[in-house]
Amino acid sequence: MRMQFQYKTRHTSSSESNLNCENSAQTVGSIGAGNSIFELTLIRQNVSFLLLDAFTSPCVDENSALSARPVIVSDSAMPAPRFIFRMTHYLDCARFFADRQIRSKNHGQSQLCHQTSYASIVNRRGTEFRTPCDRAINDHVAFYFSPLTSMAYTIHMGNVDLVDPNGVVRGKATMDDRVFFVAGVNKFVNSQLPFWFSDTACNSQSPPPRFEADVSKIETHVDWSLFDDGSYAAGIPEIGYTGVTRYFANRDDPPRYQDRARKRMAEFLVRDAIPLSMFDCIITKTDWIKAQVESMMHAAGVDLPVLAKRGCYF
Repeated sequence: MRMQFQYKTRHTSSSESNLNCENSAQTVGSIGAGNSIFELTLIRQNVSFLLLDAFTSPCVDENSALSARPVIVSDSAMPAPRFIFRMTHYLDCARFFADRQIRSKNHGQSQLCHQTSYASIVNRRGTEFRTPCDRAINDHVAFYFSPLTSMAYTIHMGNVDLVDPNGVVRGKATMDDRVFFVAGVNKFVNSQLPFWFSDTACNSQSPPPRFEADVSKIETHVDWSLFDDGSYAAGIPEIGYTGVTRYFANRDDPPRYQDRARKRMAEFLVRDAIPLSMFDCIITKTDWIKAQVESMMHAAGVDLPVLAKRGCYF
């Protein structure tokens, strides 16, 4: 199959600007009337790609030619559509479906969910790490730009506890029970949802993450060369996601890999809550989890595609 992605540009009015702060024109500066916003239009022919639901450990030698991998050969300089991924325990889907949205940790009507994270980092995201509007990271629903991240890998390796909604540790978390809510970045252009995106993970000040809120700048703000670097995995052709480079660990050589892990965990932050209508699909690792999620969804009267994609997992 061969496809081509083409950009259309248009200019926004001030009413279409993303209002991330009470006074966004002063705080963000570049957001406002007259800024070009890019819309992706899928037409046909001209980007060849092969998508395989296969993955090998990021610890495997990157120079090895033995691992099966999807290959993307582009005849155009146009970037592929960008997507964001929210990882959660599958049992929490019932709450999200009932509420018709996913809420931030600091939301006034918080959703009691399973926790699979390091408490010290979560606490710092509630105090130390803040957006340019002086809102805590925990005031936002946080996403990554791919399903294959250092956090997902450390869960896969059994290094993180699973804490149930009552605060009881239920052993080590596993990626088998994790699902991804997936949304296209282009949906946020006219959504009026306040959001920011960062160039690195929002869990360290060395150096601190830089934030941006103009979608038209996403191709330059995030280091996509580390996402689109060959050896692809995790493709979701049903929504146009062509996958991500499977390797993300830091390396001394070449120098651009020295902070690769943090840059691959750049974040997209939606303030307060995100409605389910913004999502393109839900990804599961197995058909069994897929069936469980679909059952919860149908009971709540929600309709979203649920896809079992082994290649999105380690």
